[in-house]
Amino acid sequence: MKFETKPRPITPSLASESELIQMVQEGTEGAFEELERRYRPRIVQQLQLLCKDQEDIKDVLQDVWMALFLKVRTFEGRSSLSTWIYRVTFNAYLMHKRKQKRERLFFVDDAIQDALLQSTHRARGMDSPHHHAYRAELRSRLRKALSELPASYRQVFLAIKAEELPLKEISKQMGISIPAVKSRQHRARRYLKSRLMAHAAA
Repeated sequence: MKFETKPRPITPSLASESELIQMVQEGTEGAFEELERRYRPRIVQQLQLLCKDQEDIKDVLQDVWMALFLKVRTFEGRSSLSTWIYRVTFNAYLMHKRKQKRERLFFVDDAIQDALLQSTHRARGMDSPHHHAYRAELRSRLRKALSELPASYRQVFLAIKAEELPLKEISKQMGISIPAVKSRQHRARRYLKSRLMAHAAA
């Protein structure tokens, strides 16, 4: 009597590029970490050509991971994964340069950032040796807070802040009214502000 043996599931470390991106999109454990491991050298090399300062490279790299974590489900395979990651990295760099003078955090709107910066400047000072470490921690908190948002709120927030889509286009894509889009945006901003301000006051 023959017994059929089931094929062993592919682990992220052994997956092909297409298999890995599918695992990441499905939320397979360890898949995003494997994506980071594979593409980190290429991303760092790209940033070294764009950024002169090592601190800028560290900051933009954090932004890249956040963008990939939040946008990976939008990857449709129309280009290679490496090409898509290159574009995400370059866009993160442009965003960093655009906001660098005011030391703004990626994906956070002005009202939240102004409150955060005022709080951190009073508490720690702009020249504090812990300043960069504290900002890196805030980025980590932001990524966590964004990941905990209800999917519908997160989708609206990112469409407005990251994709810069008009409300009418978001309304059409999601099949909801413009007032509903505004409501979800407001609730997302209020949640993120409360989470980040609570951390800044700690």
